[in-house]
Amino acid sequence: MTSTPSETVTLDAGRRLYDQLDELRAAGPAVRVNLPDGVVAWSVTRGAKALADDPT
Repeated sequence: MTSTPSETVTLDAGRRLYDQLDELRAAGPAVRVNLPDGVVAWSVTRGAKALADDPT
């Protein structure tokens, strides 16, 4: 499974939780996110089973 990030979403410590969840889902199945403390992570909103089953 190969992917290139098309967008990075900056999360704001839960002040807009449901709006941000909608943004993450619209951005794709796996989205790079910036967490409030400057940590960069990935949010997987769809396809987690396929991601977990991929041996590479």
